[in-house]
Amino acid sequence: MARDHFIPKAYLRHFTSGYLRGVSEGKLYAYSVTFERYRLVSINKHVGFEHNLYAEHPLDRDWNTYERSWPSVVDALRHRNHKAEIITDLLAFTAIQFCRVPAIMEVVAKRIAFANHRVIRTELDGKPVNGMLIKMVHTHQVLDFISDILPSIIDSARAEYHWEILHNTTIEHFLTNDQPCMWDISTGNVIFPISLDLALVGTYTEKRNISPSFKAIDATHDLVRQVNRSTVKNASRLIFSQHVTDELLRFFRENKKTPDLNPMSGGRSFSNTLE
Repeated sequence: MARDHFIPKAYLRHFTSGYLRGVSEGKLYAYSVTFERYRLVSINKHVGFEHNLYAEHPLDRDWNTYERSWPSVVDALRHRNHKAEIITDLLAFTAIQFCRVPAIMEVVAKRIAFANHRVIRTELDGKPVNGMLIKMVHTHQVLDFISDILPSIIDSARAEYHWEILHNTTIEHFLTNDQPCMWDISTGNVIFPISLDLALVGTYTEKRNISPSFKAIDATHDLVRQVNRSTVKNASRLIFSQHVTDELLRFFRENKKTPDLNPMSGGRSFSNTLE
């Protein structure tokens, strides 16, 4: 059964302890938001994937092209190479990473399920009432929908945002999580940690430009801390770090979101085993 990495290994390797030394390593620390525990895990075997998540949908194969080029994109950005082809691949990868995680797939699945609902007649406390029948959605329906909207998301990234690449030379490195492309629904702004020493920040402009505004800035300690705070708050289940310290654990506990205990929000609205 295939391991479908919704967080590519090529992405996670830039948050391992060997990255800044130019050494390819395959382990990092995963901190559980729910259980407040951490362990050193393999990015190949234990992190950022689900078995047969994408049900062999062609979109997953399309995404592999961007995964293969990601290391060269990151290397170019580290050297402040902002050529058009680098920015094109960067923004496409960012949009794909936003769409491909289970949390966004779940949002899409619920939208499809509600759109296809049926009204049924039933009884409640002995009285006839109208009810809503909502069926589970097939995984391919979710990915077909994402395939349709992804070009417009990429187009928005290219035309409606001011982008900044944050270069981090402080002693506090960037963190990442299990849904690393973080979009603020209230502002439209984006935060996307790229590596231990790089992060992408997008400000929504509400104006369409011919090309994106893009610049590199040196991140202060306060700005790095601000990005990391957002990363912790927006983690679905896991936060990833190259190391763990008592100070970092306190930072996790102080900034993590409150777990959603509503039983109606649990489970999945999509499956790849439907008839």
